[in-house]
Amino acid sequence: MKEITIDQTKKIIFDYVNKLVKQHKVDPKKDIFNVILPLENNQAISCYVGPNEDGERAVEYTGYGQNYIMPQLKNTVVNIFEDK
Repeated sequence: MKEITIDQTKKIIFDYVNKLVKQHKVDPKKDIFNVILPLENNQAISCYVGPNEDGERAVEYTGYGQNYIMPQLKNTVVNIFEDK
């Protein structure tokens, strides 16, 4: 199994975000979004782009060791801004 570094995963995510920018799906200077890079052995790297605890624009990477990605629910969305 191929092993890569955290810096290599950051480059893969950076390239993917650039692809999304070219497709006009995200604006990395304004939008708040996450990119998840799933790996073997249920590992994943998450990249969050948006405000940090101080309200400053930030890019934060988090590694996870045990992830289970469920199938996408078709024709379904959630109002993530709903206050309850």
